[in-house]
Amino acid sequence: QKDFIDAKCLAARLVLDILASVVPHEERILVKLLETFDIELKDMAHAFCGSELGDEDLAAAREHLKQHVQYFMKSESYVTAVALMTRFSIQCCDESFLMKLIGSKQYKAAEEWAAFMGKEMIILIIQKYLDVKMLKSANELVKQYDLAEEFPDVNYLYKER
Repeated sequence: QKDFIDAKCLAARLVLDILASVVPHEERILVKLLETFDIELKDMAHAFCGSELGDEDLAAAREHLKQHVQYFMKSESYVTAVALMTRFSIQCCDESFLMKLIGSKQYKAAEEWAAFMGKEMIILIIQKYLDVKMLKSANELVKQYDLAEEFPDVNYLYKER
């Protein structure tokens, strides 16, 4: 257990170094580090600010990560941006971001982000899937989020096709 905690601290520092381009790595490695070590905001704040953590340290770490999210969005690294937003609860986008994800065919990332944002975005992505005739994906989301009442014809349309 102690070894894992130590490894998690080191992994959080490594993530910061990757984000700062001190240690060059592919973005998928960054995402894998976050997932493997289950790095949370408090871990990032600890690596960013030091050992004594207060609310202001968590806010500073979140703001620091938000800047990286915005960088990844500008460079169209949407999967990494979504991974950071969902992992660290960074809400810095609106539905135009969802449109960018769909427009760049990053459907899995779009679904993940919509789920993170809530029911309104899930409904929007289902509607967009219906608009572009992605009936299977729309049907799966309707079932997954129990939205048959909002989209009563989706299952019929999917099976008819």
